[in-house]
Parts: sequence; structure tokens; C-alpha cells
Amino acid sequence: MMTDEERACTIFDLSLDIKYLVLNYLDNRSLAYLAQTCKYFGMLVRNIVSFRSAKVNTIDDLMPTAPPFLNYRAGVSVGNTFYIPFMNENPFCYSFDLIAGVWSSHRLNLIDMTEVQPQITSATVVGTKIYLVGGRLLKSYTLSNSLIEIDITNFNTRMVTNAQGLPPRPRHEHSLDAIGDRYLIVFGGLCYNSVGKEKEERHVPHLRFGHASAVIGHSLYIHGGAQLDNDSTYIIYDDLYKLDCQTWSWYKYEHPEVEKYLRGQMLTPGDAPQREHLISTTGDSPLDRFQSYMVSYGNKLIIFGGHSIREDEDDNEILCSYPLDELSVFNTKRNAWTYITAETTDEEPITISDMSVATLPMGSRGVRVYVFAGRKAAEIPRVRIASRSKLSHSSSSNHSAQDSFNAPHLPSITETNSIYSDDEELNNVNEIKRFFFFKKKGRAASH
Repeated sequence: MMTDEERACTIFDLSLDIKYLVLNYLDNRSLAYLAQTCKYFGMLVRNIVSFRSAKVNTIDDLMPTAPPFLNYRAGVSVGNTFYIPFMNENPFCYSFDLIAGVWSSHRLNLIDMTEVQPQITSATVVGTKIYLVGGRLLKSYTLSNSLIEIDITNFNTRMVTNAQGLPPRPRHEHSLDAIGDRYLIVFGGLCYNSVGKEKEERHVPHLRFGHASAVIGHSLYIHGGAQLDNDSTYIIYDDLYKLDCQTWSWYKYEHPEVEKYLRGQMLTPGDAPQREHLISTTGDSPLDRFQSYMVSYGNKLIIFGGHSIREDEDDNEILCSYPLDELSVFNTKRNAWTYITAETTDEEPITISDMSVATLPMGSRGVRVYVFAGRKAAEIPRVRIASRSKLSHSSSSNHSAQDSFNAPHLPSITETNSIYSDDEELNNVNEIKRFFFFKKKGRAASH
């Protein structure tokens, strides 16, 4: 008879860290099979591919006074503090302590700047300096390609006029990201007249504005966005691209349906399509949207919010909004999409506009994503048309997992019938801040 010391060790006897180390060697299909064996392994697989769960809370920490205006991608976070500068006749910067939950207001000290006109622009941060690039003047709608630097240690603000090279064209609704804590990457946006010649390569993104962007390592990720067609109609995108900022090469992540289609084709070697710079994906990818937000955590991208356009029965275009409790997660290591419905205490869908975001890693407990925005009013209650597949299925590359997602459908869109004018909506700041709490792997997973 075997003693306890001689008994064979099973996977259940291993520590949690070793379990995750072993499971990370499995491919997506094997993980999907393992997730179906029991709830415990299902939880471990969810933690590897995506997140265990998510929760949306409302925080009633109001700004000191109502902001003069809000705009998309206007704020940045440095450590535990979120900053949102306002460039107007009396420029200032709000800061919010993410730990203490306290707002502060700081006057910007203008250096060699005699006059500042109200301007909405995009912001990013390098070290202790906030950079504002481009945008448009609020009163005249004139586009800008200015580069403004704000030092958060003393709030000295200056216009960068000695930069070498060719500056970007005046634009707004573009993305601005920092790479390597040194370089600023400006992509897309609306420009005057022609916005340039479209690239013919499949792996290069189309011209667009209002897209989401995020950085992981030396790679810039671009998702969604919109473009104006020749007849002034909107084209809304649902695609995901990666720019390798070391080789300056673009890569396109194919829609999961493309991989499913190719698996079903009987192709001879000579008929195989060219796949260079094209990356296959699995799971449930998000629908088309613009002015959504994408943040990174580890090797995962989290996409939420945004708007799209649909036609009603009379062929009229309707602006629709995606609620905050419906999240898409893309695992860049496994090239797998998953869908999460976050817990929330709100009875009505939470739809917002003009988002800025701050992330606060919580160690083994996951990550908090703070969303600073204006809440959209008078939304039509949501009606789900179809259900999404379970996480364990959506992370798999087998046929049964892909077939469990019934597309096309609009599970997350509600029609927008706002009763507020722009000025009135600025005063609706009682719910200016929300956050997601994502639970990840670790010992807190059992809490």
C-alpha cells in the first residue's frame, strides 16, 4: 500500500502559479476542452485568456466645478494621478488622486505664450510631461498641428516650436500615443480637404478618425474608427491593426470568420491566399464603432464604449451607443477575442461620450479602469437579440466553439435620443467618473 509520500502527484496538488505555468503551454483548442471539464479549470482558463469577471461602479467624486468642455482622449494618468488639462482663455488642469479620490485644480503657467484660444485636442504623457498635439479651435473650428508641453511638476506650459523634421498636418479626432517613454505617435484624424492616398495593401489600415489606440511594448494597436465616404456617408470600422514601431511594419488581425472560412475551404497549395502581415484570430470580435476606448493590461487589450450608425425602417441614419458594461478583450499572445458582461447596479444601460481613461493596476486582484466622461441621457432600454458564446468556447479555434456565436446581431447597441444640448450636457457632471474592476488570476480569484 502506497504511503502519502509515495502517492503520485496530480495537477490538483500543484501550486496555483505552477498550474498557470503548465496551462500557458496549451493552445487555444486544448484550453477550451480543459475549460469544459469542471468549473475550477474553467475559471483558470478564463484568467489566462481573458479576465474572470468585471464590475462597473459609479463614483460620486465630482469635479471642483463643471468643466468648460469635454472631449475625447483629453486626459492622461501618471502613476496614481489622472490629469485633464483645459486649453482656453484661462488655461488650467484638473488632477484626480485615484487612491484618495480627491480632485485638485492647477493653473497652467504659460511660458512664451501670449494668447490661448479654446481648443480640444488629444493628450499623452512621457515621463512627467503631458503633450497635446493638434486638435481644433472650439469657436472657429480651425484645425491645428500645434505641439504643447505641460510639466506636471510645476505646470509650466509652453509651445514646442524648435522640433526638427516635418510636423503632422493639422487634424483632430486623431490618436496620440507614447512609445518607449520617448516617441509620440500621431495616427489618423480629420484633415482639411484631401487626407491622402489610400494604401492598397490589405494589412495597412484605411484612413480613419475617432479610432481607439493602445500600446503594448513597442507595438501600437488601432481598432475601429470612422471615415467619410465620397457621398458624405459614414463608414464605420471593426478591424484591429498592429504597428511594430521597431520595424515600422503594419499587421492586420483578420476577423474570426475569415479563419473559419479558410478552414472550410479545400485549397490546393497553389490556391492558398497570401497571409503575410495577416494574423488569424478566434473568438467573438467587437462590432464596428468609433470613439470607443482601448486600454492595455499585460498582453491583453480591453475595448469598451463608443458609437456606431444604423438605419431605421425609413432609411434614416441613427447614432447608437455601446453601453459600458459590455466589454471585448483581445489576448495578443493567443490572438483570441472574448466577451465579458460586467456586473453593474445601474438598471439602465450606461452610455457615455467624450471619454478619457486612467488605469490603476491592482496586483493579483486585476486592474481598475477609471472612465471620465459625460453621460448620455434618455437612452432607449436595451433589448438583447442574441446571446454571446461562453468564454471557454470563444477562446477556442474548433468549429463547435465558433458556431456557437450567431452573427450578425446587435447585442450592445441602443438608440440615442439625447434631450440635452451641448451646453446642457456639460452641466450633467454628477456621473463624470466610473470605473471597471477586472479580476485576474491569483489567490484573490477565490474571493
